[in-house]
Amino acid sequence: MKKDLLVIDDDKFVCKGISALLEGRGDPSASGGRPYSVKYALSGKEGIEKFKEFSPGIVFVDYLLPDIDGLEVVNELKRINQDANLIFITGSGNMELVIKALRAGVFDYIEKPIQSEILMASLRRLETFQMLEQQRHRQEVEKEMLVFSLRHELNNFYSIISGNVQLLEKEALSPSERRKTFTAIKTALNDCTVIMNKLKDCVRLKPLAGALQSVDVNLLVTNVVSSLHYIFVGAESKAVKIVTDLGDCRKIKADPTEVREVLINVLINAYNAMTSEGKITISTSQEKDSAVIKIIDTGPGIPEGIRGKLFRPFASTKGTGVGLFWSRFIVSQYGGSMEVESAPGRGVTVVIRLPCER
Repeated sequence: MKKDLLVIDDDKFVCKGISALLEGRGDPSASGGRPYSVKYALSGKEGIEKFKEFSPGIVFVDYLLPDIDGLEVVNELKRINQDANLIFITGSGNMELVIKALRAGVFDYIEKPIQSEILMASLRRLETFQMLEQQRHRQEVEKEMLVFSLRHELNNFYSIISGNVQLLEKEALSPSERRKTFTAIKTALNDCTVIMNKLKDCVRLKPLAGALQSVDVNLLVTNVVSSLHYIFVGAESKAVKIVTDLGDCRKIKADPTEVREVLINVLINAYNAMTSEGKITISTSQEKDSAVIKIIDTGPGIPEGIRGKLFRPFASTKGTGVGLFWSRFIVSQYGGSMEVESAPGRGVTVVIRLPCER
């Protein structure tokens, strides 16, 4: 894909010379194979209008223009887009003017008469700067998404704690049910601590390395279902049943908190999708060297408009829309996979595959 570049200079020979150099019509090796599409303007006002029209990635601005000087053009381009990448063209030896241009926000300057080697060196510096800026921006976005996702998971575990506390307050539970409820609360509290530590590591830019353990998948599923007991009982809850179908399954090597996050996300999504009664079935099995967890609900299914972007952040009909995005990210970190099958009116099937211990 070609990069748009604009030259604002009243000298047609300069404009055509830069165009020939960068589009390869001159020396084919001079541009280093860079695919530029060069446009030019012969006045400041024309240059500003063309900048508005196609937003070029790089702009060369000459100081001596027939209508307004190059500094005014620079200031206007920066007003339109403060991130505009500008290279200033000026006469030889005018350092006071160069300093003003740099203060106005140009990235670099070149002097007339323009030498192709100097022009290309300036472009290479600018391209390197753009690449580093893109990497920095991408890292910032990833960091923000990671923090947001961890906060989302933290809220899930706090909901488990709150729901089970309410269950203890409202329901006349048997001694064994009370023990299960307390265990669910303690597990969720421990998971909250793990996530809080990950949040701190993320802020400090440390890698998020969970504590890998040998995890019994069936036991973990049983504990997750128990921890969500508060959702599926009580007068205020919907008539949704959750059933388990646990088969033979080898252990996996994982951070149990992260796998619980995945299952809780999917189960809460399934529950929230149901408007009245229904059933959620969670099963486990072994396929070759992978432990397979299937979660099947009898809800309304996923709308066609959402299905194609299901694993993108913020793509959701309810909630924040980061649960499935974050869940698949976790699964992928272990070399596993997460697939979603759905049709309107036929519910949703989520299939999670995680490598077993060797």
